[in-house]
Amino acid sequence: MAAFTIRQARRDDPAARIANLIWTVDIPVMAFQFGSFDTFLAGLAQDWAANRGAEPPRRTLVAEAGGEIVGLTVLHSADSLERAFEEAGETLRAIVPEADWAAIEARFAATGMLFEGVPEDAVYVLDLAVDAAWHGRGVGRALIAAATDRARRDGARRLALDVAATNPALAFYQRIGLQIVGQVTLDIPVAEEDRLHYRLELPLEA
Repeated sequence: MAAFTIRQARRDDPAARIANLIWTVDIPVMAFQFGSFDTFLAGLAQDWAANRGAEPPRRTLVAEAGGEIVGLTVLHSADSLERAFEEAGETLRAIVPEADWAAIEARFAATGMLFEGVPEDAVYVLDLAVDAAWHGRGVGRALIAAATDRARRDGARRLALDVAATNPALAFYQRIGLQIVGQVTLDIPVAEEDRLHYRLELPLEA
């Protein structure tokens, strides 16, 4: 098995690679929110360079193998999540034509319920993505372990995340101990099976 390491992300990590991995986490919802990958990439690239927004380097851990990023996870507290989305929205508004902004803002409002009710004592896993060529090689498990270590150091008592019911990662999360604690069905124009999302949590031992 090829070796990989988990490390803190850096501003000089390629934003395009980060964006490509994050896009795969929930393609139907991402495409609905942003309209296109290019719009998502443009916003993320600006925020990544400025270390702000929903997925900044300071909140991202990456898995690296042979100089290539093969996986990542983005971690937030309940408080930082709200501000992160505000920053990402500010960046998008500066990029998107004014005539298109109202539609994008409405799309984000329609998916915002995914992130409601994050417990104050939790670290929230906004994204966890692994390159398809590295599936089944321990990268996801190592990223969750690193997220758990970070959460404990921050004094959190649980990990929390949301995942689409159709995402194969759901079975992975359940295998490593996360449990379904709730669900939400988005009212958005995607395939019916892609609307259902589960909230999962993993209690952390002291």
